[in-house]
Amino acid sequence: MFILETGQVRLRRYSPDGAEVTMQAVAPGESFAEPSLFSSVYHCDCVATRESVLTVLPRTRVLRLLKNDPNFASSFARQMACQLQLTRTRLELRSIRSADERVFAALVLISDGRKEVTLNGTLKDFASELGLTHEAVYRALARIQRTRRIRRKGRRITLR
Repeated sequence: MFILETGQVRLRRYSPDGAEVTMQAVAPGESFAEPSLFSSVYHCDCVATRESVLTVLPRTRVLRLLKNDPNFASSFARQMACQLQLTRTRLELRSIRSADERVFAALVLISDGRKEVTLNGTLKDFASELGLTHEAVYRALARIQRTRRIRRKGRRITLR
């Protein structure tokens, strides 16, 4: 298991047709690869999308803390619940069939009530998180902008 101290990493897999699928975009302070605590193989690649510093948490140490430290176990369970909720939200977004509506819904979600959003990573990263090609995202953003629901300058997007 790891904790990202600085930078940004993404956990990714490839679909049978070769499309990259982002499983998790990790931000500083977040842990990742938790399933490796209970599995001999972890089925994701970890790619640093910016220069990053990680803390390695050895499996035996984490398992010992889960068993013997109720505060650690509670904190770990809370974090896993948050990650599960985020995964369910990502699945809900991916169930939206229209690329335009999926992209707009993701922007609204990311904005968290703010009018302006700056995407972390590239538009290609954003597309991968949504399960779309980057070309589909570019076209969707252009169409959404034409309908005046957003204004866009690079990765900075203003919701209207």
